[in-house]
Amino acid sequence: MTSPNLTVPAPTITDRHFVKPLLCGPGPSDLLPSVVEAMSKPILTPICDELFNVLDDIRSGIQYMFQTRSKTVLAVSGSGHLGMETIITNLVAPNETLLLASRGIWEERALSIAKRRGIKTVVTKVPFTATFSLEHLERMLKKVRPTALFITHGDSSTGTVQKIEGLGKLCHKYGALLLVDTVVSIAAVPFLMDEWEVDGVYTSTQKALSGPPGISPVAFSAKAE
Repeated sequence: MTSPNLTVPAPTITDRHFVKPLLCGPGPSDLLPSVVEAMSKPILTPICDELFNVLDDIRSGIQYMFQTRSKTVLAVSGSGHLGMETIITNLVAPNETLLLASRGIWEERALSIAKRRGIKTVVTKVPFTATFSLEHLERMLKKVRPTALFITHGDSSTGTVQKIEGLGKLCHKYGALLLVDTVVSIAAVPFLMDEWEVDGVYTSTQKALSGPPGISPVAFSAKAE
């Protein structure tokens, strides 16, 4: 952009050369070469026929990632927090009850979202380094009878992994949906949405998926629909 009337100088940051870091934190992670290559491809517009093929590929990829045959999968443009808000606000209505199995900071974020939505909340806790037993969660489901149970599969602050297998069946036994945060765990440890009867799940691209930040894949079960 050139004009004699420009008084604000152009930024110099575009001329800087960054040394490639080795990212070993909880996120963002290093991008795979295939991801970098894909991001360099031309931009498509909504009227490009090829865009529909790309969208089909995205849907198939999300189904594979979560191991689900559900057709209700989407890539939300936003952080993992937006994915969290997407499943909570779409599956639990104001004045309904959400049971939060809290063992880290992410359930606290879910609690904040639920309260802002006018959702009734019940919190059950274990120490940050511990995980929940199915017996404990069944007692809470039987006592509270919530609309849904929210739980985190993996916790980035402690490195612990919560057992999800068997929990979906327990939730459905007591008329509740199962909502799972897999931001840390997807692509790091196995996750089987259909087999484990999970109703709402989300993740984020910048951790074990080795993608750029800003996309939150989400999936809903047929029961949740």
